[in-house]
Amino acid sequence: MHPSVTDTIDAVPTTVQIRSGRDSKLPPNLDTDGCALLRSPTSLATHAFYDDATVEAEYYPETCEAVRKHLGAAAVVTVPSFYFPGSVHCLRDGAMARAELAERNQGEHAAFAIGAAFSKLKSLRAPVAGVHTDYDLEAGQFLREHLSAEAGIPAPSRFMLLNAWRNISEIPLEREFLGLCHPRSVEVSDLLPVDLAFEKVARGQHNLRPERSAQHDWLYFPSQTKEELLLFKQWDSRTDLPTPFTFHTGFVHPDPPANAPERQTVELRLAVFWKDKTPAKL
Repeated sequence: MHPSVTDTIDAVPTTVQIRSGRDSKLPPNLDTDGCALLRSPTSLATHAFYDDATVEAEYYPETCEAVRKHLGAAAVVTVPSFYFPGSVHCLRDGAMARAELAERNQGEHAAFAIGAAFSKLKSLRAPVAGVHTDYDLEAGQFLREHLSAEAGIPAPSRFMLLNAWRNISEIPLEREFLGLCHPRSVEVSDLLPVDLAFEKVARGQHNLRPERSAQHDWLYFPSQTKEELLLFKQWDSRTDLPTPFTFHTGFVHPDPPANAPERQTVELRLAVFWKDKTPAKL
């Protein structure tokens, strides 16, 4: 069952400046900047990401362990999707998603052979071009309560929800990217609640009000490679930091190199638990 928005929100096209996160004097970190770019090679070849069973069996534990070690956490577990029951990770491949859609709407097409080959790929999604968070405060608290028992840490000293985002192509990203809004540039009044209705459950997220767009500080990571893992925060039990959300959206470079391919990326939502003190800076 696909989600439905209970309160209709009209998107407002907004032009903003997006700076390179690679140009910062210090590498961005989760506590200060709401995101971090790690060098974290994966053992999976590109084609392996197009097999859900392989991703679940190999990429999930590989990524959880890499993030646990980097953050000095007690445990890291994957988070099931509210939006698409039975799905945990999202494979973003715009060309394949369009082929799937055409096939479903118009019957069999020989031209969409690749799409047909993966017609049962439950993780396949088109890139999202709309500023949002993955959760709201209530959804984060709900997941903290329900996932703590699964992780065997019923009373974590700190709990965080992350999105782990990777380019799965051997070609660095040059055409389509993920834009991230710096948490310190977002005020509580900027949050626009959106209620999403699901089968037997209702959960929310946030859109970003456009009125203060000139004050919002956006960044991205050009030429992201398959060996890099982008982490960005979606909920945090620590309350003395800026907003616990990192607003994000997919976007297309206004002047991409000729013949730059569409993005092929995978994202995995993670819950991170600490038992005792967390490192001074994440």
